[in-house]
Order: sequence, then structure tokens, then C-alpha cells
Amino acid sequence: MYLVLKAGPETNDDYPVMHGELKVGQIYKRQAALRPEAQWLWAPNGVPTDPDAPASTGLAATLHEAMAALQERWSKWLASSELTEASGSL
Repeated sequence: MYLVLKAGPETNDDYPVMHGELKVGQIYKRQAALRPEAQWLWAPNGVPTDPDAPASTGLAATLHEAMAALQERWSKWLASSELTEASGSL
């Protein structure tokens, strides 16, 4: 199951990132971004990291790039935790 954006309650620039019914991250557009390449902030929620882990947050120029980076981080976390995506319904 891939991660999906859910429309945020406050603005169109604030998105919970969902894995099914589980909120696993957040992406939002920074209001005072001084550089166009750093407008969107992405971060997973509750994903433990260690010093050798890939970035747990990041900045991107577009919403699409932010979502791709968060998806990549999620996939790496699953692999490092020896977990896999569930298939089918429970």
C-alpha cells in the first residue's frame, strides 16, 4: 500500500500523509521559505531513527518531490526494520 496525501483541515498546503487509516507523516508548505527549493517540509511521524539512518525530515521544491522523498524514507525505514507492506485486507 502506497502512502497517500489527505486534504488538511486548515489549508490546502498542509497534508497528513496516510498509510491506509494510519497517519505516518506530514507535508506542509512553509510560509516564509526564503529559497524556492525549500518550500515544502516533509516528516514521518513516529518513525524511530538511528545515527546511520537516512534523513528523517527534509525540504523540497514541490509537493510532488516532498511526497516522493517521504515515500522513499518510509520504504527505507520498513526495510531497515525488516518490515514489509501488508497486502490485501485484514
